[in-house]
Amino acid sequence: MAMWPDSPGARAAIEMRGPSQARNASGKPPSSAGLNATVPVRQSLEHEASREARERRDAFVRKLPRNVQDSVGELETFDTAVVELEAQFRRERRQLERRFEALYAPLLARRAALVAGERIVGVRSDAVPVPDFWLGAMKAETAVAVNVSPKDEPALKSLRDVTCTTLQEAKGIGFCLQFFFAPNKYFGNHVLSKAYILSGSDTEQSLNTRKARTSGGSRA
Repeated sequence: MAMWPDSPGARAAIEMRGPSQARNASGKPPSSAGLNATVPVRQSLEHEASREARERRDAFVRKLPRNVQDSVGELETFDTAVVELEAQFRRERRQLERRFEALYAPLLARRAALVAGERIVGVRSDAVPVPDFWLGAMKAETAVAVNVSPKDEPALKSLRDVTCTTLQEAKGIGFCLQFFFAPNKYFGNHVLSKAYILSGSDTEQSLNTRKARTSGGSRA
C-alpha cells in the first residue's frame, strides 16, 4: 500500500512516533497558539547564531593577507547570489507543493472513504471497510515500521486517515501531518497533529509538536 502521496509528508516518515507518545507531560491539550509561538523564538535563535557566525568570519578573515581578503569578499558575493536563488527555489517549490496538494485532495478523500467502506460514485457498490489499513501501511514502510511498537498497534487500529499540508509561511517553513482517528479509548482527540518546522534545510528535525491529550482508559 502506498502510505503517503508524493508530498512533504514523505520527509517526515523517519521522524514519526507511535500515538502512545502523543501527549504532553501534564496530560492536557496544548495551547492553540503553540505553533505560532514557536516562530519568534526560532527567529531569535537564528539571529543570534547568525551574529556569532559573522563574528567568527570577521576574526578569521582579518588574519588573511590583504589580497586574499579581497578574494574572499568576491567569493562571498557569489555565495550571496546562490543563497538568493536557493530561497527563490524553495518559495516556488512550496507554491508547487500547495498546488498539487489541492489536486491530491479529492483522490485522497476517495481513498479514505473507500478504506472506511463508504459507497463512492464510480466504485463498486459492495465496498467494505479495509481493516487496519493504516497500521498495515505503516508496518509495510521500513522507515516507519521501526517506530511502531506492539503497544502502539491497538491505538493504530483506530487510525482512519493521514494527511499532509504545507504550512503557510506565517506559521513557519515546513509542513503538518494530521492523524484522524475513530472514537477510541486511547485519545480524547479525534485528530492528532504534528508540525515540522524547517530552517534552511528540508531534513531538519521538527521544532514544534502539537500533541493531543489522552482520555481515560489504558495507554496503548
